[in-house]
Amino acid sequence: MSLANIQPPAGLTFEPSTITAAAATTIAVKAVVKVDLSDLTGTTPAVNVAIAASAGAGIYGVVTNAISAAKDGTVQLGGIATVIASEAIAEGALVSAVATTGKVETADAAEFVVGVACTAAAADADELEVLLTANPTITAV
Repeated sequence: MSLANIQPPAGLTFEPSTITAAAATTIAVKAVVKVDLSDLTGTTPAVNVAIAASAGAGIYGVVTNAISAAKDGTVQLGGIATVIASEAIAEGALVSAVATTGKVETADAAEFVVGVACTAAAADADELEVLLTANPTITAV
Protein backbone atom coordinates (compact mmCIF):
# COMPACT_ATOMS: atom_id res chain seq x y z
CA MET A 1 0.00 0.00 0.00
CA SER A 2 1.32 3.40 -0.93
CA LEU A 3 1.36 6.09 1.74
CA ALA A 4 0.04 8.48 -0.90
CA ASN A 5 -3.26 6.53 -0.97
CA ILE A 6 -3.96 6.83 2.76
CA GLN A 7 -6.60 9.44 3.53
CA PRO A 8 -5.99 11.48 6.70
CA PRO A 9 -8.73 12.38 9.19
CA ALA A 10 -10.68 15.57 8.49
CA GLY A 11 -8.60 18.71 9.03
CA LEU A 12 -5.22 17.02 8.60
CA THR A 13 -3.05 16.93 5.52
CA PHE A 14 -0.57 14.19 4.74
CA GLU A 15 2.34 13.92 2.35
CA PRO A 16 5.02 11.31 2.89
CA SER A 17 7.77 13.89 3.51
CA THR A 18 5.92 16.87 5.01
CA ILE A 19 3.15 17.55 7.51
CA THR A 20 1.04 20.57 8.37
CA ALA A 21 1.49 21.41 12.03
CA ALA A 22 0.55 23.91 14.73
CA ALA A 23 2.55 25.22 17.68
CA ALA A 24 1.88 27.17 20.85
CA THR A 25 4.60 29.70 19.98
CA THR A 26 6.15 31.12 16.82
CA ILE A 27 8.75 28.83 15.24
CA ALA A 28 10.94 30.11 12.42
CA VAL A 29 11.83 28.42 9.15
CA LYS A 30 14.83 26.04 9.40
CA ALA A 31 14.20 25.26 13.10
CA VAL A 32 14.41 21.63 14.20
CA VAL A 33 11.18 20.56 15.89
CA LYS A 34 9.80 17.46 17.58
CA VAL A 35 6.31 16.19 16.79
CA ASP A 36 4.01 15.83 19.83
CA LEU A 37 2.54 12.39 19.23
CA SER A 38 0.05 12.68 22.12
CA ASP A 39 -2.04 15.11 20.05
CA LEU A 40 -2.71 12.56 17.31
CA THR A 41 -5.44 10.80 19.29
CA GLY A 42 -8.95 11.79 20.27
CA THR A 43 -11.95 13.12 18.38
CA THR A 44 -10.11 16.12 16.90
CA PRO A 45 -6.56 14.95 16.18
CA ALA A 46 -3.98 17.63 15.54
CA VAL A 47 -0.30 17.70 14.77
CA ASN A 48 1.55 19.97 17.18
CA VAL A 49 5.29 20.60 17.25
CA ALA A 50 7.74 22.31 19.56
CA ILE A 51 11.42 23.24 19.38
CA ALA A 52 13.29 19.96 19.75
CA ALA A 53 15.50 19.09 22.69
CA SER A 54 18.58 16.93 22.19
CA ALA A 55 17.38 14.23 24.57
CA GLY A 56 14.55 11.83 23.95
CA ALA A 57 13.29 9.65 21.15
CA GLY A 58 10.66 11.03 18.85
CA ILE A 59 9.83 12.16 15.36
CA TYR A 60 11.92 15.16 14.35
CA GLY A 61 11.52 17.50 11.42
CA VAL A 62 12.49 20.92 10.08
CA VAL A 63 10.11 23.86 9.70
CA THR A 64 9.82 24.89 6.04
CA ASN A 65 6.93 27.36 6.41
CA ALA A 66 6.89 29.42 9.64
CA ILE A 67 4.49 28.38 12.39
CA SER A 68 2.75 30.65 14.89
CA ALA A 69 0.02 30.24 17.48
CA ALA A 70 -2.39 31.75 14.96
CA LYS A 71 -1.17 30.01 11.78
CA ASP A 72 -0.19 26.45 10.94
CA GLY A 73 3.05 25.82 9.09
CA THR A 74 4.84 23.03 7.26
CA VAL A 75 7.37 20.59 8.70
CA GLN A 76 9.68 18.47 6.54
CA LEU A 77 10.14 14.94 7.93
CA GLY A 78 12.49 13.39 5.39
CA GLY A 79 15.05 14.13 2.73
CA ILE A 80 17.65 16.89 2.78
CA ALA A 81 16.71 19.97 4.81
CA THR A 82 18.41 23.30 5.40
CA VAL A 83 19.04 23.94 9.11
CA ILE A 84 21.01 26.37 11.28
CA ALA A 85 24.18 25.31 13.11
CA SER A 86 24.96 26.23 16.71
CA GLU A 87 28.67 25.56 16.20
CA ALA A 88 31.16 24.46 13.57
CA ILE A 89 29.98 21.13 12.12
CA ALA A 90 31.96 18.90 9.78
CA GLU A 91 30.49 17.43 6.62
CA GLY A 92 29.41 13.85 7.39
CA ALA A 93 28.91 14.46 11.12
CA LEU A 94 25.87 13.12 12.92
CA VAL A 95 23.82 16.07 14.23
CA SER A 96 21.36 16.44 17.08
CA ALA A 97 18.94 19.16 18.14
CA VAL A 98 19.99 21.90 20.57
CA ALA A 99 17.40 22.41 23.30
CA THR A 100 15.42 25.69 23.08
CA THR A 101 17.12 27.06 19.94
CA GLY A 102 15.95 24.93 17.01
CA LYS A 103 19.57 24.71 15.84
CA VAL A 104 21.75 21.61 15.41
CA GLU A 105 25.10 20.57 16.85
CA THR A 106 27.47 17.65 16.40
CA ALA A 107 25.81 14.76 18.24
CA ASP A 108 27.48 13.58 21.43
CA ALA A 109 27.30 10.01 22.74
CA ALA A 110 23.73 8.91 23.53
CA GLU A 111 22.10 12.00 21.93
CA PHE A 112 19.33 11.31 19.45
CA VAL A 113 20.44 11.92 15.89
CA VAL A 114 18.36 14.25 13.73
CA GLY A 115 20.43 13.66 10.61
CA VAL A 116 23.78 13.62 8.85
CA ALA A 117 25.48 16.83 7.72
CA CYS A 118 25.70 16.89 3.91
CA THR A 119 27.58 20.20 4.02
CA ALA A 120 29.78 21.78 6.66
CA ALA A 121 29.09 24.79 8.87
CA ALA A 122 31.99 27.02 9.90
CA ALA A 123 30.35 28.65 12.94
CA ASP A 124 27.19 29.38 14.93
CA ALA A 125 24.29 30.65 12.77
CA ASP A 126 25.68 29.17 9.54
CA GLU A 127 23.26 27.23 7.35
CA LEU A 128 23.98 23.63 6.39
CA GLU A 129 22.21 20.83 4.56
CA VAL A 130 21.25 17.78 6.63
CA LEU A 131 19.92 14.42 5.46
CA LEU A 132 17.17 13.77 8.00
CA THR A 133 17.28 10.30 9.55
CA ALA A 134 14.46 7.91 8.84
CA ASN A 135 14.78 6.33 12.30
CA PRO A 136 14.21 8.83 15.12
CA THR A 137 15.69 6.51 17.76
CA ILE A 138 19.25 6.40 16.43
CA THR A 139 21.75 7.61 19.01
CA ALA A 140 25.33 8.73 18.56
CA VAL A 141 28.03 6.52 20.08
